[in-house]
Amino acid sequence: MVKIRCEQCSQMGMLQKVGNRYYRIRHYDGIDSNTKKPLFHYHQQTIEHIKEQLTITGLTIDQLFRPKTTIDPNKRKYSSINKNNTMRGCPSLVGGRPAKPVVLWAARVQIPHPAPPKRIIKL
Repeated sequence: MVKIRCEQCSQMGMLQKVGNRYYRIRHYDGIDSNTKKPLFHYHQQTIEHIKEQLTITGLTIDQLFRPKTTIDPNKRKYSSINKNNTMRGCPSLVGGRPAKPVVLWAARVQIPHPAPPKRIIKL
């Protein structure tokens, strides 16, 4: 994020790119007295205004919002898929690690208390 002048209110704010072609300026309003969290309000910006403001700072949109990582077209599969393919020979391994042991829990069986002894009546 970089600070530039807002197109709508002419105040300085932080430029954000949200989505593919949506740019906005974030303005700080202070701290909420109840939650103690920072408060912001936003103004949408046109691409032309952003390009104009960034030329003043010596930056371009491509320099500011380019992807952080490069994608190699030869490695488009997920690494977990490749890892699973190399471990196929051992059925006890799931995704390169041992499978969790299955624990069979016995149902709690309540043993009834023994019946009280029968009274013997003497005649």
